[in-house]
Amino acid sequence: MDIDPLIDLAGAGGIIAWAQDIAAAGTGVRWAILADEALIGTCGLQNIECERGSRGEVAYDLSPAWWGRGVMAEVLPALLRHGFETLGLRRLEAFVNPGNARSERLLLRHAFFLEGTLRDYAFWRGRFWDQQIYARLAD
Repeated sequence: MDIDPLIDLAGAGGIIAWAQDIAAAGTGVRWAILADEALIGTCGLQNIECERGSRGEVAYDLSPAWWGRGVMAEVLPALLRHGFETLGLRRLEAFVNPGNARSERLLLRHAFFLEGTLRDYAFWRGRFWDQQIYARLAD
């Protein structure tokens, strides 16, 4: 991920403020993923573009203890419905670090297509990272 693990409430407050800012600007929405009333991850749409396109970016993160347990397979259809039906977007994109096989399989199972690799596309933790771009168009 492009953020360090949270170590205090101030870090969590920063993420909450970011989520509130993108919602207020109309460029995104972020939800908590809960299991047994515990926060196990987040998901949402970000970088929503409506003027020069009709697209948004699907994004999600999940506690490693919950990887491989079908959580995102349950969550992703709700994200797709929100993007395509509620917001009326034409295109949804997802960026994946090369080698993240679980995310790759999840997206492919939900009718996303790998469009290519964007070399040195993202910068975090002091270096550039390649990103694979997956996309799905509205039916």
